Amino acid sequence: MLEKPEQKIEEAAKKFSKAAKSGVAALSAEFFELKRRKKSQEARLAESNLYLTAVESLILKALDDADLTKVTLEGGGTIYKKSTAYPIVKDRTKLFAWIKKHKLGSLLSVNHQTLKSQVNERLRQGEDLPDGVEAFLKDSIGHRGGMEEEE
Repeated sequence: MLEKPEQKIEEAAKKFSKAAKSGVAALSAEFFELKRRKKSQEARLAESNLYLTAVESLILKALDDADLTKVTLEGGGTIYKKSTAYPIVKDRTKLFAWIKKHKLGSLLSVNHQTLKSQVNERLRQGEDLPDGVEAFLKDSIGHRGGMEEEE
């Protein structure tokens, strides 16, 4: 039995059976057409991401100006402010001593995501950062609901 990704590729390949029968030149033309389309879609996606980032920064400013942390729209969507800490290890010796002191040996092979998770959890609980670590906070917005497709 084929795995799911292979099945999807096999199904998609059926759409190009006519080009496949015509030979490698026809398949190559399809390839370049698909690459052109992909490039165009990526440009539109990049523009959408730029606009989302711009609107997100305006929402964060408006929430700050109004001293709000969230807003719920009549249509059902909610936008809320969230802060994420990004840790920077300034002193590895102090950090490893802190890890040992707090019996967190599993963190001795600390990767960035694990440290980020630990720092965010400590900040949520109102605890100090691990020794040897500094962090900067980045605000962003989160959302729930309001994403239903329009018909």
